[in-house]
Amino acid sequence: MDILIITKEDTRVVYGNEGEDHTDVAKQLVDKFGLEVVVITLRETPSVWRNRWSVFAYSDGKVYRSPVCHSEMVDRLGGGDSCSAGFLYVYLELKNLQEAVEFGGVFSALKHSVPGNLAFVSKAEVEKLMRGRERGLTIERSVTIMWDKAMNLIGKTPMVPIIRVNSADTTPKVADAFSTAVSTSLK
Repeated sequence: MDILIITKEDTRVVYGNEGEDHTDVAKQLVDKFGLEVVVITLRETPSVWRNRWSVFAYSDGKVYRSPVCHSEMVDRLGGGDSCSAGFLYVYLELKNLQEAVEFGGVFSALKHSVPGNLAFVSKAEVEKLMRGRERGLTIERSVTIMWDKAMNLIGKTPMVPIIRVNSADTTPKVADAFSTAVSTSLK
């Protein structure tokens, strides 16, 4: 089984496919390399802080698309890797391309809400967001900071930490906890 997972831009730069239609580009790649599945990640960047992310797959003349996820960006790093991991996890387990593109797309979009290259996202979070499709796939996820890692990083890196809190009720508690942790780590 040969699967190619690639960005829309890389289909043009690496393989010279100029088509705008993803189906035509995927067919060209299948024909040229004898692939079983071509997966193309699609990112639209209306602003630095917001992206639209979706996944397209082509196999045996059929097209599979994920819903578009509207992500509030924390960090783009690792988004494509997360998509590949999520896609492969589901596809190798279930052999279901539609489920695989949806899981890969949502997993990647959730990864964008986590700082760093690793996707600290659970399978349950992905499945919950997938079930919530009727309400849309807008992701506005507060990042839960692992205090020991955050404090270690603060001690080594000149940075200004920014914490986003979704509730006014929890803001004073988080601010106090963070202030205490920072002053303790800097002593």
